[in-house]
Amino acid sequence: MIHRWFGPFIRKTFLMLALVGGAALAARAVNTGVIAYWPFGSAGLTDASGNGHDLEADGVTVGEYLTFDGTQTKCSTIGNIDLSAYTNITVECMVRRSHDGMSGAELFLEHTENFNNNPGGFYINIDEAAPDVIVTTWKTGGYFGKRSGDNALADGKWHHVMMTIDQSDRSATMLKLYVDGTRCDTQFAQTSIPTPPFFLKNAKLYLGSRNNSKFKFAGDIDEVRI
Repeated sequence: MIHRWFGPFIRKTFLMLALVGGAALAARAVNTGVIAYWPFGSAGLTDASGNGHDLEADGVTVGEYLTFDGTQTKCSTIGNIDLSAYTNITVECMVRRSHDGMSGAELFLEHTENFNNNPGGFYINIDEAAPDVIVTTWKTGGYFGKRSGDNALADGKWHHVMMTIDQSDRSATMLKLYVDGTRCDTQFAQTSIPTPPFFLKNAKLYLGSRNNSKFKFAGDIDEVRI
C-alpha cells in the first residue's frame, strides 16, 4: 500500500503515476480501481495491474526505478490507454531531478503524442523558467493549468507529485495539484473550464518526454500507476 504523504521519506525511491477512475490512491489496495501500474524493479516494464498496458523503452535505465539521462529515445506504453469512460482521474508520481540547471521544460508524462494537437490530453512537467511542477488539461475551447511555485523540484530529492481531474466540478477546483501531500496549485493559465468529456480514448502514455522526441526529462521515475 502506498500513501501519498510518504514521498519525501521513503527509502525506496519511486515514481508513481496513477490514473485511477475516481478518488485518490491514499490508503487503497494496489489494484483497487487501477487501470495500469508499473512498479519496475523485478516487474521491469510490465503492467502489474494485469490490464496489459506494458511499457517499451530505449535509452532508459530500468532498475528499481526508471532513470532518464535526457537523451532517451523511447519510453511509453506499447498500446493506447483508453480513459474515455472515466469522469475523474488521479495521476500521481514520485520524481527526482538529476540536475540543478534549467534547460527548458521537461515532461514527466503526457497522455497523448502532443497535448497541443490532441484536445483531451493532459501532462505533468517541469516549468521552462523554474523547477516548478505544472499540470495542464484541455479540450477545444478550454485550457486549464496549475503550477506548484516555490521551486518545488530544485533540491534534487525525491518528491511526490499528484494531480486530480474531476469533470463533474465545473469550477477552478476541477484540476488540483499536490506536491509531497500538500495542495499547492496556483492557477497559471485558463481560457475557460474545459467542457467534458475530455479524457482520450486512443492515446499512449509517454514517460520522460513528448512523443519520445522533445522536452526530455533528466532524473528518476518509479511506481507508475493508472
